[in-house]
Amino acid sequence: MIFVNYSFNIVKMKLEAELYRIMQQEKLTNARLALKLGISPSMLCLVLIGDKKPGRRFLQGLASHYPDICLKYLREQSPAKPQGG
Repeated sequence: MIFVNYSFNIVKMKLEAELYRIMQQEKLTNARLALKLGISPSMLCLVLIGDKKPGRRFLQGLASHYPDICLKYLREQSPAKPQGG
């Protein structure tokens, strides 16, 4: 159980870092990035601070504008498949 929570926190931190990097590179405010992603600024804030996981609309907006980041996030969210068989 602790491993799963630890793993989620690492993924969250990576997504958070990517979003802050985008905001800095593109000189976007929270409100502008939220508008670009098609979500509310408050939802973006909740995702950034870790109170909410990104939902469908968030991920759709992320995929539309930043597909590499979205794919990376989704891969990290996927449960690991057992080796061998």
